[in-house]
Amino acid sequence: RGLQRAGHLSEADGFVLLETDFLWRTIQGITRITGLPERVFDPPAAMAAPLLRATGAVDVGELRSRMARAGDAVHDCFMRLI
Repeated sequence: RGLQRAGHLSEADGFVLLETDFLWRTIQGITRITGLPERVFDPPAAMAAPLLRATGAVDVGELRSRMARAGDAVHDCFMRLI
């Protein structure tokens, strides 16, 4: 937000970066709380449920897609700005 206010980031880039940061922090927090290992690609339903609830995803596939899109968007920002 500070970089946006200072004019170093556009509103769109700031939104992408803030939303992605929130998504990743949510995922990290839930995985730590539930004990879900970081590299599990098909978590058991009981462990996936809190993660899906916290991120608003319907299923693990949607969450994976959202994560991939977020990663691509951040990469795009990085390549343009850095």
